[in-house]
Amino acid sequence: MRFKVIIVEFFAPKLDKHGYEALYKRKTNEVYTIATFFHREIFSCKKYEVEFNKASQSLTDAVVSSVQKKTALNRLVKDNVALIAVLEAKFSY
Repeated sequence: MRFKVIIVEFFAPKLDKHGYEALYKRKTNEVYTIATFFHREIFSCKKYEVEFNKASQSLTDAVVSSVQKKTALNRLVKDNVALIAVLEAKFSY
């Protein structure tokens, strides 16, 4: 939670004054957060979030036999997340 607080309370307000927007996502069960910033006057943004724990569970349910499921989940479940920002220029040069 600490890193999220730093982004929200420190970086985001300072960069907001200069036209930047913050996107952030906290890891599933941890305090670490990933973040990216973009200039909102230059780009429009579509944000997608992926939690690999949920994806791993779905994958093992569909593909892995029940005998190997625990081993597969131990390898795959690491609380990793992804923040995908698709930026589109609002104008061309």
